[in-house]
Parts: sequence; structure tokens; C-alpha cells
Amino acid sequence: MKKLVLFLTLSVIVFSAVFVFYAHKNATDKVVIGMLSGINSDYRLLRPFRNGLRLATEEWNANGGINGKRISLIMADEIEFYSWWRGLWDILRGNISEYYPGVAASYLVRKHTVSAFFYYDAYHPTCALFGFQERGIPVISPTILVGENDYFFNSRSNQPSWGIMGARFVYEELGLKKSAVIFDVSSDFDKNIAIDFQSKFESLGGKVVLFEGFQPEAINIEQFLKKTINLESEIIFLTPRSFRHDLAKGIIDKSRELNYTGYFLGHGIWAYSNGVTVEGLTREGSFYLLDFSRENPRPEVQNFINNYRRRYRVNPCLRAAEGYDAANILFEAIKNAGTIDGSGIKEALMNTRIHGVAGLIGFDNNRNSRRAVDFIQVKKGEAIYRSTVFP
Repeated sequence: MKKLVLFLTLSVIVFSAVFVFYAHKNATDKVVIGMLSGINSDYRLLRPFRNGLRLATEEWNANGGINGKRISLIMADEIEFYSWWRGLWDILRGNISEYYPGVAASYLVRKHTVSAFFYYDAYHPTCALFGFQERGIPVISPTILVGENDYFFNSRSNQPSWGIMGARFVYEELGLKKSAVIFDVSSDFDKNIAIDFQSKFESLGGKVVLFEGFQPEAINIEQFLKKTINLESEIIFLTPRSFRHDLAKGIIDKSRELNYTGYFLGHGIWAYSNGVTVEGLTREGSFYLLDFSRENPRPEVQNFINNYRRRYRVNPCLRAAEGYDAANILFEAIKNAGTIDGSGIKEALMNTRIHGVAGLIGFDNNRNSRRAVDFIQVKKGEAIYRSTVFP
């Protein structure tokens, strides 16, 4: 009997030691990255973003991981935790869902040694409340405003730069010297893009012959185009909100009637899913810019597209490419840092550069993304890649 007890005791000790050893080895032989999606996420946009993260993770792991450590990407939806927490908060303090704390983030940090997070949510309550800054955990997201939190990195397109990139394309790539600009005066977003275009274009040596703000319901399209023609503008730059209220379509349709022979340059909303015949919004020979274009011939882009199609049986969209770029720059930063410590990763992110498929190059001093932009031309009703402009 004593021998049996001794045998069982020794077996438990040995088993426990082996378990602890392998658990510790497993914990130290991997890099754990969390992926949070908030309660306000649009799943149609979230799913391709996640798919891009997964694809990059699989590719890194197939090539040995990060410095020999396997990447473990753990997903957690706020919505999975939200229903019972909402009920509790409603009972205690009323309906205050906008103050809902980061339950999923807390769960991941408690259960795993998380080195960094990806985050996707329209209103980012977790990023605002969980305290990543205090915990020293970097967060990369296309939906957050970095503010003064130096652990937040915004991987989305720096949209105001569209005006600067557009001006450079028109002057340097097309060699045009006269441009008209039309923008929505009720939108600071639109106005800033227009101002950036004008400032950059004229600093290069071009001239904005007509800088026209409009109220959506009060613009005289024919009068605008006649002024544009009389001032011999070679191209019209249409800011993003110009595509609302059918304004862009009206301008392009009317331009044909008035025999305007110049070009148009607009944003990829013309193309939606990279098609070019939507509602007649495009005109032969005109251009639009995209943060991600499947027409870009760079090997990195085409390899990503082929691998994504093979893995998910659909074409990748911008959100998928953003997820893929976000994962690649984080993994490259961890590799360069040589550590899974949050502060080390944060510093490495500031200095890491890649050639992302959606144009991501790196982060500026304010931790906003620096990106290249693709320019597409409409030729015989098809989208033809023209060039990429780098910041």
C-alpha cells in the first residue's frame, strides 16, 4: 500500500513538473497578439480586416515566426462580453453603454501575455477606457485617433494627404499646369483636402484657376463648368464629398454637353469595388486615386491578392489589405525590437518601414500612417493602373 501511495505521489510530482515545463516553454516560445473588435463594428468591414491579419500571421509562421517564436493571434469580440455587462451597468447606473469598459481586453490580458493589440471599432470605447497607455501595450488600428496616447498607432490612410498627393500627380506625373478645384464648403474635411491640393499644386509651379466651394443644394453646375472652360483648366479636382448629392455625376454629364476636353481627378468612390462604370460617374481618360488597387503590378500586391483569393475564395478589399499591412508592420517591428516588451515594440514601430500592399510605409512622429497612393486611369471602360505616388 505504501509503495502504491509513493508511486502515485511521485507520478503526480513528475506529471506536474512536466506540465509546468511545457506550459512555460509554450508561453515563452510564442508571441501573443490580441485582436479586439468593438460593439460598434460593421462585420462587413471587420471580417476582411481580420482575414488580412490571419493571412499575414500564417505567412510569418510558415517562415519561422518572429525570431523563431510562433505568432499566436487571439480574437476577442466586445459583443461576446457585452450583453451581460450591459444588463449589469443598466441596473446599476442606467443606460450608459457609451462608457462600457474594455471587458474583452481585460480578459485577454488576464489569460495571456499579450504583447500588442489590433483593434477595430467605429467608436473605439475599449481604446478610450481600457488603459493601454498605463499598461504599456501598443495598439494598431485603422479606426482610432491617436491623440496624446503614444501607444496608439493609426494604420489607416491619412486622408487629408489626398490633396497633396493629387497635386503632385497632376503636376509631376501628368505635366498639367492649370487646375480647377471644387469642394463642399460645409465640410472641413473636404475644405482641407481642397486647400492642400491648391497649396501644393501652386508651390510646384501650377495654377489653380478656379477654387470653387459649393453648398450641396445651391450649385450651378453649368456656370461652374463654363468658368472652368473659359479659364482653360486642364483638369478638375473633385474632393470626396463632391460625389454626394449626385454632383459629380451631374458635372461629368454636363461636361460632355459643353464639350469640356480636360480631365477629372477624384477619389476611388468613383470605383467602389474597383469597377469603373458605376452610375456613369467616370469619364474616359480621367483619373481617380485609391489607397489600395488590385491593378497595382508590384509583386507584393499581386502575391497578396493571389494568396488571399486562394485562402478565402474572394478578392481582397481595402480593409483586408489594411489588416495585412498592419500585421506585417507590427511583426516586423517586434522582429527589429528583439523583445516582446510593449515599450520596446512601441519604439520599434516608430522606426520600422515596409512596402505595404495598401501603401503603408510607416508611421510619422504623431503615430499616424505614412502611405503611398495608387492612381488609376479609365481607359475603354476599364481601370488601368497609372502610377503610385509616395509621400
